[in-house]
Amino acid sequence: MQNNIKYITYKDIENLNITPEMCNQWAKEVILRKNECILPPKISIKPVNDNFFTTMPSYIPFIERIGIKEVSRIVGRDPALKADILLYNSKSGELLSFMDGTWITSMRTGAVAAITIEKLKKSTTKSYSFIGLGNTAKATLLCLNSILNGQEITIKLFA
Repeated sequence: MQNNIKYITYKDIENLNITPEMCNQWAKEVILRKNECILPPKISIKPVNDNFFTTMPSYIPFIERIGIKEVSRIVGRDPALKADILLYNSKSGELLSFMDGTWITSMRTGAVAAITIEKLKKSTTKSYSFIGLGNTAKATLLCLNSILNGQEITIKLFA
């Protein structure tokens, strides 16, 4: 049987107009169902300096998918942190897609961080600090803003 692998680019994902609210909802669902999934330990290779390649496999039985995400950070590359994802049908073994995972990684990390902030913060918190101005910090702020329903807050940056 001929496999028609779909390559999904960063721009393809960005053009879906996925909202921070959607990212938060998906992250909450995965957090609640984490015990139903298989998430083996990450494997990291650090070839030189502060560069790394980290492989993250996962199995989500309730949607019959196996995914492997490769995250890499290369000093001097723009963006320094990038990711790629292979997605398989767990029953047939068919490779369904090869996709850029950079947007997904940033927004998933941002959503989980925002959910964690919201659960652990004091009820009177109005000031939040961020270290760095990268894609993950931006995603965290977008997701947190959607959780806080646009209420006025103070952001302190350490870049």
